[in-house]
Amino acid sequence: MGFWDTWNIRQKLRNSIVALTFVLAVGAVLVSSLMLRNSGQKALQQKGASLASLMAESVKGLVQFDMGMGINDDIDKAMAGLLNSDKDVSVGAVLTVEPDATAKIMAQKREARFEKVEATTLAASAIKQLEHLKKPGDTLAFNAQGLNGCAAYIDDPAKKAYVILGLNNE
Repeated sequence: MGFWDTWNIRQKLRNSIVALTFVLAVGAVLVSSLMLRNSGQKALQQKGASLASLMAESVKGLVQFDMGMGINDDIDKAMAGLLNSDKDVSVGAVLTVEPDATAKIMAQKREARFEKVEATTLAASAIKQLEHLKKPGDTLAFNAQGLNGCAAYIDDPAKKAYVILGLNNE
């Protein structure tokens, strides 16, 4: 550090203060950007949980009285309405979990850019945790296939049914 020895005390003090200010400013920017990103993710999870709970309550009657009489079309319309009204939701589905832990889709809607995403594969990573959702309002947040997933329990004594939503980060 030959240059440091050539500076007088005033130059050393000035350059140290400038360097310290620069380091603190860069650190503050990095920390604040990380905190902002984290709060955005948490807000998206909270929004997903609320939307999934509301959707579960709105399709509960349709799921309970599903007797193969075209009720899935009504569920499709409800999902399409949610996808059209909210830009954060990219995939929406209602599925049931069979006793052998396989998921069966009752209805599913996707945005065009997420056409390849199936609700069963979206929920596959969380299928074991879905078993813990046992009462209305119970939700589960998970990440799969580049989407923030959220599942909500549909109150149906005859079958295990869930609303699965995939929210994008854009």
